[in-house]
Amino acid sequence: MSLDQELLAQIDKYKEIMQKDPNSREFLTLADLYRKLGVAEEATNILKDGLKKHPDYVDARLAIARIFLTQGQVEDATREFEEVIRQDQTNFVAFKLLGEIAMQKQEHEKAAERFGAAYQLKPDDHECKVMLDYI
Repeated sequence: MSLDQELLAQIDKYKEIMQKDPNSREFLTLADLYRKLGVAEEATNILKDGLKKHPDYVDARLAIARIFLTQGQVEDATREFEEVIRQDQTNFVAFKLLGEIAMQKQEHEKAAERFGAAYQLKPDDHECKVMLDYI
C-alpha cells in the first residue's frame, strides 16, 4: 500500500468519525491528513469549519495559521498566530513564527518583541538567540 493509499484510508476513517459526530475535534486530524496528501485547500476548509464550532481550539488555529503561511497568505497567518497567542500566551511556535514574519516585513522592533517572548519561553532555542543578537 502506497503512502497516498494509506492517507486516503485514514481520511475515510476520519470522515466517518466526523459524519457520526460533526462536533468532534477530530477535524484537526482529518485536516492534517489532507495537508499531508497535498490538498491544502481542503485542509483549510475543514479547519475553518471546525474552528467555527471550536474557536478556542488552539492546536487547530495553529494548524490553519501554518497552512496560511506556507500558502503565502501572510496576513491571514499573522491574524491566526495572534489569536493563538491571545488564547495561549505560552505558545512558543506562534511567537517564533510571528517573529519570522516581522523580520520578513523588516519590522525589527516587532520581531525583537516576538523573538524575545519566544526566547523567554524556550531559552535553549538557538534560532531565537541568533535572531535576537542579529536584531
